[in-house]
Amino acid sequence: MSSASTRNSWALGSNYAGTSVATVEVTDAHQGSGSTFRLDLTYADNPHNLPPSVYLKGKFVAHNYTADAAFRGEACYFAEFGDRMTKVINQPIGFFAGVDNTGQAIVVMEDLTRRQVTFNDCESSLTVDQVADGVEQLAAMHASFWHDDLSSHDWVADQGALAPLMMYFVQRQHFDDYIARDRAAFLPDSLKNREHIAAALAAMFENDEHLPQTLCHGDPHLGNTFLDAAGRVGFLDFQTVGRGSYIWDVTYFPHGRIGARRPSQSRVRSSLQLPRSATQPWRRRRPEPRSGVSRAPAAHDAWISEHPHTGRDATGPVRGVYGSTIRAGDGRS
Repeated sequence: MSSASTRNSWALGSNYAGTSVATVEVTDAHQGSGSTFRLDLTYADNPHNLPPSVYLKGKFVAHNYTADAAFRGEACYFAEFGDRMTKVINQPIGFFAGVDNTGQAIVVMEDLTRRQVTFNDCESSLTVDQVADGVEQLAAMHASFWHDDLSSHDWVADQGALAPLMMYFVQRQHFDDYIARDRAAFLPDSLKNREHIAAALAAMFENDEHLPQTLCHGDPHLGNTFLDAAGRVGFLDFQTVGRGSYIWDVTYFPHGRIGARRPSQSRVRSSLQLPRSATQPWRRRRPEPRSGVSRAPAAHDAWISEHPHTGRDATGPVRGVYGSTIRAGDGRS
């Protein structure tokens, strides 16, 4: 047995007793902010009917915009919450996740191509119903940790820690660089006003401190989602999972996700109905999918809390549009 087979046998065997891997072949590799490898496996013993291919994810190459803590957080999420959350939201199955004594974190997860999923990107669009389904899944995740301070999980970061990073985006040198690019040409002048954007972001973070706190995905942009064969939305990349305001995910995910073929219908329906649909899982799910939460926000409260995240009282989607603009293109953000 090769050393790679031995390591994979140990990893999978730690959660699936009696599993023994005979051979491992790397058949695909991708390097972004992290590294992912598709591993084709043959088994000497496979009593749990594990699949013939999995993906291995971790940080193996230095990247300017990622931190070891993010990969540790994702590994801990799958190790501690993965099984529970797989029953709540559509996400990859985690077969093994861990962090060694050097800080190296890895996750061995489901090969989603075996489910014939379609991976979304920044130019994909979703229907209103798909967005509503995604919001309800995120709300169900929130409901599982409603008003939980998560202090027993020392790896869970505070979403408020993102404030310095977001404010970095509106430093003059960074902001002016991106706003001058061709892909920002469609933005109205008000969204090219750095001082206006900075003030909106500061108000958003200040408002979030007073809202119910829970476990959030933290980064549910379209590139971190997929559609399964039935057309249902699923979520990927839990590197920024953390404790924060429920409204972070509820506004981050829908904005810019709905196609523009029928803007009046899609935008009005998403703006007026999604906050209402999102509150329903909070009312019926805690801590498992059929129970409710205490002090769940009313649809009106969710609607009001959404405003600082979208700039609705000012000029439009401040974080959503600007975030999509700086993410597209060169992969530096």
